[in-house]
Amino acid sequence: MKKILSVFISMTLVSLPLTSSVSAANDAPPVIAEWQTFWNTYDLDQMDKLFTNNDSLTYFSSEKEGLIRGFDAMLEHHKGFGFVPGGEKRSAKLWLEDIETDYVGDVAIVTAIWFFDTVRDGKKVIMRGPVSFVCAKDSTGRFKLQHVNFSNY
Repeated sequence: MKKILSVFISMTLVSLPLTSSVSAANDAPPVIAEWQTFWNTYDLDQMDKLFTNNDSLTYFSSEKEGLIRGFDAMLEHHKGFGFVPGGEKRSAKLWLEDIETDYVGDVAIVTAIWFFDTVRDGKKVIMRGPVSFVCAKDSTGRFKLQHVNFSNY
């Protein structure tokens, strides 16, 4: 029994990531700042640069129930928010605060508080809530968004 337990523990330790680190906000992968620009320009042409283009891409919206899965579904979801090819100037502004990043091997896990300054029913409203991003390296070594999860406070 001791030998089996020892082998199990050894196998478990071997499967743990070799490197893991927590970083400051300015150490988040560039895709996070690029994503903020994407939201503030409503430029649909940036999607391919930011998101993994496959069916394993997942997204939980703070505006819509259920899981959004795959690049094509993500594209349609953003069109529903008014994103257009080439972008469009809007008065609404999105930004992130309290950004923290954990690097685990080739994955970056980024958490933050999102803020969205907009006008609803003629009144200025600032919405906010937690967001998490799972960023994975693509074949070129560049981080892209693999999973995003929005919530509201």
